[in-house]
Amino acid sequence: MVETRLAPPHQHRVRREELKQRITDFELDDESHWRAVLECGHRQHVRHDPPLRSREWVLTEEGRSKRIGVELECRKCDEEGE
Repeated sequence: MVETRLAPPHQHRVRREELKQRITDFELDDESHWRAVLECGHRQHVRHDPPLRSREWVLTEEGRSKRIGVELECRKCDEEGE
């Protein structure tokens, strides 16, 4: 027989549903990287960093404007909700 040991219930981490927020605008940070401004007021980088991330759309005004209203997971809202 194999004994299993579980952490006490107060130590279990249950992943909540991700909190998504709409993009309201874009801005450049101090290092000229694009950040999405979310409806909650938080900001999130949306870098074009091939081969890790291919987001060529962020490099043009037209590409960014087409993403206004798109939802992104807001990691800061997720963290605040834990």
